[in-house]
Amino acid sequence: MPQSQIFAQLVWDNELPDWPSLNGIYRGRPEKEIEVALVGDSEMTLDWADFLQRCEETWHLLLIHEGQILRETAPKIYQKHQAYFGGRWKRTPEDLLSELSLRLVCFYTDGSAHLWYKGTAAFNNLDVDLGFDFDLRVTEVRFDG
Repeated sequence: MPQSQIFAQLVWDNELPDWPSLNGIYRGRPEKEIEVALVGDSEMTLDWADFLQRCEETWHLLLIHEGQILRETAPKIYQKHQAYFGGRWKRTPEDLLSELSLRLVCFYTDGSAHLWYKGTAAFNNLDVDLGFDFDLRVTEVRFDG
């Protein structure tokens, strides 16, 4: 099993054999642990050590740019919130970000990633999923429950 410098408790998840994954946690934030999932390919030909190294590099970039990404994505999150919950939110789109906490990061073999934020009651406890392409551009904003 590949060893990580930043992700702890890595374990294989082989329950869905078409998409093996390596799951673990990140403990670098004092408020809580964040789950991580490295989702493999269906061909099972992946060099997992190389994939893990690429994910660690992407993780560092995501951490550095997370605040900026969230601020830039706030209008889209707000728009989606308005579509789901009408005019219930009376504060700014940026204030809505304080109702989210990062709970899961998924990495994919094509270099894309997803950040899953747990929403508070303001989101009816739905998750907010932000999808990124290889260049860390937001490609998707969706709610999931």
